[in-house]
Amino acid sequence: MPKFKMRRRTTAILIVFLFLLTFIGYGMFVEPFKISISHFSFDVKGFSNLSIKIVLIGDMHVGNRREMKFLSKVVNEINYYQPDIILLAGDFINYYEEEIQFLGPLKNLTAKYGVYAVLGNHDYGYGYHNKELANKVEAKLENMNINVLRNENVLIEINKTQFYIIGLDSILAGECNLTQATINVKEDIPKILLCHNPDVVFINGTENFDLILSGHTHGGAINLPLIGPVFKVTKLERKYYHGFHEINGRKIYVTRGIGSRVLYFFNFRLNAPPEIVVIELY
Repeated sequence: MPKFKMRRRTTAILIVFLFLLTFIGYGMFVEPFKISISHFSFDVKGFSNLSIKIVLIGDMHVGNRREMKFLSKVVNEINYYQPDIILLAGDFINYYEEEIQFLGPLKNLTAKYGVYAVLGNHDYGYGYHNKELANKVEAKLENMNINVLRNENVLIEINKTQFYIIGLDSILAGECNLTQATINVKEDIPKILLCHNPDVVFINGTENFDLILSGHTHGGAINLPLIGPVFKVTKLERKYYHGFHEINGRKIYVTRGIGSRVLYFFNFRLNAPPEIVVIELY
């Protein structure tokens, strides 16, 4: 092979290698720690002369000190917006009990009318059926003044306007119970549903909620042009993996979440940065 052809081939291989190295480096070390703020406004029927600010995050997947440090940064960013209510959409850890210790920064969350959370499938450990682990995650959160709603509801009143926050337990863990979650809920009062998995839109009865908030998808984690989200983790079409959508008559916002674990060995995000959602309900 002539020398100039060898050089061209070597140069081409080097360019491709450098491109892949940059691609992988950005996805592992830059974007997973680059916070994106999304703003979303929603008109709630029954809110008369009331406007409240809710901040939503999900999928923390905290498992080491580096991720704990990033969580502290997220908490500071949330508090900057001085929310009325903070909602946490589950998957606090990856799989293991020793990861619970890294959730400490959440104790610094501040919201005038409270912080509320649901559990995700990973909070039930590997295989999603470790109830003892889920109970320990719940206990840690409760000790930090975070109200964990496991098929429960809470009635909130602000300026004489009432609304419910209803939290469903994990669908993939087989712990979701909408009937139990809506005990004593009055039909004529606005209802916000918090559930980790957006597949909640396929559950009968969820069409009766004003707004559903969820996570789980990580926005696909790797979101490629012309292709979209790479990882398929729900029954939903990939086009619904992030943002506000109306699906089966349900109005839902799906957050990309905060954590960035891919296969739970390393952090990786591409065109799907960690997200804090600032929601105005009016």
